[in-house]
Amino acid sequence: APKERDLLPFDPEHRTSMKFYVDAASISVGTDQVVRYTLVVTGDGDTRNVMYEGLRCKTREKKTYGFGQQDGTWSKARDPQWESIGHDGPRLTLSRNFLCPLKGPIQSAEEGVGALRNGIHPQVQMLQSN
Repeated sequence: APKERDLLPFDPEHRTSMKFYVDAASISVGTDQVVRYTLVVTGDGDTRNVMYEGLRCKTREKKTYGFGQQDGTWSKARDPQWESIGHDGPRLTLSRNFLCPLKGPIQSAEEGVGALRNGIHPQVQMLQSN
């Protein structure tokens, strides 16, 4: 389960009362070029959703592998399938600005952590400033 000290906040770029975080300790890039991470979403009161997900950068698709439970255990997603990120603001922002700059996967977990800590991936920042 994610530890509070490892949660890195990011702005989903749309108005919401929910807060979004990525667990720094969970970020990885597989040999399959899929970026995997744990997403934590908190809301009003005690609302907290924890999901272990993957991003296919080139196709802007996501898959949810499992869900974190309140007791720290995980439950597998019933039938995980790749699906388009579409208009899912938080995942689109996570993909575009942090974990899949220029539609390619980050090269390492450290690169993703650095982008989240800085508020944007350096490649994206460079592109936006031109």
